[in-house]
Amino acid sequence: MSEEELRGTFESEGLVEFEWDVLSLLPVVEGKEPITVNVFGSTWTIKELSSRELESLRGFSCDGFCDYDEEVVYIASDITIHRKGVVLAHELLHALFDFVGFEDDSKTEALVHRLEHGLFDLVNSFPVEYKRCRR
Repeated sequence: MSEEELRGTFESEGLVEFEWDVLSLLPVVEGKEPITVNVFGSTWTIKELSSRELESLRGFSCDGFCDYDEEVVYIASDITIHRKGVVLAHELLHALFDFVGFEDDSKTEALVHRLEHGLFDLVNSFPVEYKRCRR
């Protein structure tokens, strides 16, 4: 089935087109507008800052974090692209868990660490047809 046929099928089923994989969400092109992602109806912005800037904001060294009040995911700009993808998956899990009422504690952090690579690998292994549609 061609891409056009897939698009027609998705539209006829009430699905809208979109492209999503963890790495495509990263705003890696300098000067590019921040990218947003929908987390259960809330629009989260993904922003990159240097590790030094992140440390200044958080008070300790980290590769990324969620600002739950502002609905922003911050990612270190000076880490590898693969690491950025894993960190983004990690932080989006925190955003999802926060939405469903998980406390941001050591147990949640341990669970997020267990799931981050799996989510990253899972999303990036989706066939292209599934990356291009949603309800």
